[in-house]
Amino acid sequence: MLLNTGSGRFDLVLPSGHAVGQIPVWYHLPDGLDADGRIVIVLHGTSRAARASRDNWSVQATKHGFCVVVPEFELRHFPDPDYAYGNLWTPDPPHRRKSWSESHGAILDTLFDVATEALGGQRRQLVLYGHSAGAAFAHRYMTFAPVDRVSHAIFANAGWYSLMDLDRPIPFGLQGGDASLERLRIFLEKPVTVLVGDRDRAGPYPAWWPVRTADQGPHRVARGETYFASARRMAEQLGAAFGWRWQTVPDVAHENAKMIEPAARLLAETRIAE
Repeated sequence: MLLNTGSGRFDLVLPSGHAVGQIPVWYHLPDGLDADGRIVIVLHGTSRAARASRDNWSVQATKHGFCVVVPEFELRHFPDPDYAYGNLWTPDPPHRRKSWSESHGAILDTLFDVATEALGGQRRQLVLYGHSAGAAFAHRYMTFAPVDRVSHAIFANAGWYSLMDLDRPIPFGLQGGDASLERLRIFLEKPVTVLVGDRDRAGPYPAWWPVRTADQGPHRVARGETYFASARRMAEQLGAAFGWRWQTVPDVAHENAKMIEPAARLLAETRIAE
């Protein structure tokens, strides 16, 4: 398979053991992009608006020179708790850790391999952006992935987090998640941005959110601050060179379309060897 210049769609065949055999993937490939140009995988929220996300990202992809790829996790196959959890564990307590091959993280790994081959490149790492439930999925993917496949990530307006706390059980922390200390060190030293609209302070919040999410703060801004602080503490405990950034977007609430341009600027500022 080859990707044509401009905006398009292809179907991604999934590894065995998933809820469906293939999912649609929406992409935008700027004209003249080098075969080893950056691949940005964008994870939508519970709106499941993958095509609209691709359309909103296409201008920035052309402006800054990267290929944007947006997998569509349809609600009928990927219910909200499973999607936000990355299918890393069973959605109901007691949460049981699943194998990586069953997780949605394995789908991202497959997507990156397919996109890289379709571009004819040799790129080894992807760039990851997630908004809302997509950010919830993205940070858990990076926390628990057995292999480091992400060069840079932006978590935008996540609802709540798996905190960097070895004494808190999943999904609220790391206990029982099988995240190695070395993988955590690598994650914490990466250029990661926790990006939050400074007006994202209101509900309503989904009924499936556990009551304990309130421990992280009364709204998304506060919960983002709590997560960022937990990551900084973990970096100190591990002696890691903390590479993360906390940033708010002025006058923006829970609005993905208004987060994209600031996120793309951050990606453009972070031109790193991948």
